Parts: sequence; C-alpha cells; structure tokens
Amino acid sequence: MIDFSVSLLGLADSFNLLLWIIIFLGRFQGVRNRELTLSVVGDWLGICVAALGVSLVVRFSGWTPPHLGENPFLGILLCLLAVFAFFTRNKGTSLWDLANKLTKRCYSSPGAAIFLGIVLGVVQSVTSVPFIGAVLTLLAEGDGAMLFVSMLLYSLIAISSSFVVLLLLSSKKQAHSVGTISMERVNLLLAAALFIIGALLIYASLT
Repeated sequence: MIDFSVSLLGLADSFNLLLWIIIFLGRFQGVRNRELTLSVVGDWLGICVAALGVSLVVRFSGWTPPHLGENPFLGILLCLLAVFAFFTRNKGTSLWDLANKLTKRCYSSPGAAIFLGIVLGVVQSVTSVPFIGAVLTLLAEGDGAMLFVSMLLYSLIAISSSFVVLLLLSSKKQAHSVGTISMERVNLLLAAALFIIGALLIYASLT
C-alpha cells in the first residue's frame, strides 16, 4: 500500500496546470460537463498507461529500483523545482496559447476529449519527477495484486486536484472571465505548494 512519501508525490504530481486551464477554457466556452469530465478521465487513464509503461520497462530491464522515499533526494529536487518555478512564474502566461489550441481540439467531440486527455496524462506523467519517483518507489516495495492496488490509488491521488477543479467549475452556472485569473499568482501558489511538499519529503526521509 502507498505510504506517506508516495502520497505526497502523488499530490505534487496532481498539479497539472495545463489541464486545469483546458478545463477552465472549456467551461468558459460553454463546453458540456460530459466532455469536461471525459478529458479528466482521459488524463487519469493516461497516468495509468504511463505507470504501466514505466513498470514494464523496469521489469523487463531486470533493474531493482531504489525506494526513493527513504532518502531526501526527491524532496531536495522538488524544492529546487519550486525555486525555479518561483523565478519563472511570469512565463506561465505562455500556457494560455497552448491551452487555447488544445481546447479547440480537445472538445471537438467526446472521443477527442478522452483521447487528448490520455495524451496529456501520459506526457505529463513521464516528464514528471514526482511521478517517476513514486512509481519506482512502488516497484521497489513489491509486486502482484498489492502493486496494482497501490498504482491505482496513486493514480487517483495524481488526478485528484483536476477533479476538484472540474467539480468547482461544474458547480458554477458561468465561469469567471479569463482576464480575472492571474497566472503569476497561480504559479506562485504552485511553487509554494511544491516547496512545502518537498520539505515534507525531506523531513519524512530523515525521521
């Protein structure tokens, strides 16, 4: 079963700003809740596919991965990423252009919504430090049915914040104007969250 460090990594992995913006833009443009939900479900499936892919690569390689939650490396790395995110927070506005392009394709049909969600989930996962660290840690802990359950629980944590964003926007009759969202402020909050999670991982590995 997943431990405290893996849960923290799942929480850090759930900060998918691009998906959040796509959900918001879809809601702002009047996309139905069904398509919005499918994009998030697709992202979750993408996380599962990525976890399966990494697991197969590790198993076929014969390599025994380390339990990364037992050393402060990942925590230090997350803190460094948080510092980098803090100093580059003004560049976050470039995500709007990419999100606008993806939103038009994502919600053109239900199939497109779930397909693009899967692609986003896979790409975001395999390029995510918390994801790689969590999967390697779970692989180091065991195999069989327990590993499957642990991977499933991790994927649910990793998609949790996007479901929260979806629920919050679905509960509103009309989304707020795009101009009222400060990307700099959002990136600042994400940087702070990453730093806190990194610090908690360091503390957990040393106690």
